[in-house]
Amino acid sequence: MRKQGTLGQPSAGSKNLWGNAGLALLKGGAGWFTGSQALLADAFRSATDLARDYASSVSQQRQIKQDQRRPADLKSRQAGGDQAFTLVISLLLLIVGIEICISAVRFTADGIVEAPHGAAMIVITAAWLLKILFFPEKGRAAAEMYVSAVVLLGTFTAWLGGQLDVSMLLYGDPAAAFAVGAAVAWNGYRQLAGGLASSRASGLAKTDEAELSAAVQRMDGVIAIGSLSAWEQGHYVAVEVTISVNPRITVQEGHEIARRVREHLLKRFIHLSEVQVHVDPYDGGYPYKSNHDPNEEHIPTLLQ
Repeated sequence: MRKQGTLGQPSAGSKNLWGNAGLALLKGGAGWFTGSQALLADAFRSATDLARDYASSVSQQRQIKQDQRRPADLKSRQAGGDQAFTLVISLLLLIVGIEICISAVRFTADGIVEAPHGAAMIVITAAWLLKILFFPEKGRAAAEMYVSAVVLLGTFTAWLGGQLDVSMLLYGDPAAAFAVGAAVAWNGYRQLAGGLASSRASGLAKTDEAELSAAVQRMDGVIAIGSLSAWEQGHYVAVEVTISVNPRITVQEGHEIARRVREHLLKRFIHLSEVQVHVDPYDGGYPYKSNHDPNEEHIPTLLQ
């Protein structure tokens, strides 16, 4: 059942979407009319917050509507589509952040004619208060405060430079815009890198189990594989495998085979974060199979 407020009020996620949209328009209009590059950059940041929240909202809605009886392959395709959408949003954040930085540098290189109007500082403060009081987002309050403080400081510095006729202070406004752009680009880069790593890990977990099994089976001392499973662990993949060894060898020799299997997998598959190897005695009947010595009945163990 869709989460809504009392008497059909919109959900918190919907309110945040509309709130970010309104704040982006407010900051953008005020930045244009007051001549504040920092406020314009903050408007683009609010717009990227809107895009990110929209992507999250779409993903949640699809998850809610997803039928639990739907076949696994369709669920996988749905998850893949959501992941691709998130990667596109992350790339958008990176591009917008870089463009903000370039614009700030160009503005500075072209020469600053006048300081921003003092009304820009009022809009910055009002927008921050509106965001905190009416459209709070869990986990983002501190970041919102820091960015707003940077924008306010840059705008105030440039406004003060205009009042005191100190040209060096005028660069505070584009410097703040550059800082906002760098923050947006950094967030986009982190999300993009994390999404790509997660995608690679997911693909390995789903498609490379056969290759993992083959690599384990080729190890000296491994007679058979009882089970093998791989799952995502952050941006990497963890593997758990149960191998069967000759029951005539000692426990220490069995542990040595497991150690070699673990080290081999970690070295060969760079996306593996952890490998757990369990050892069971092989009970398939005599003669015990070996993958490296056809005359193993003449030696006490499978270790070389």
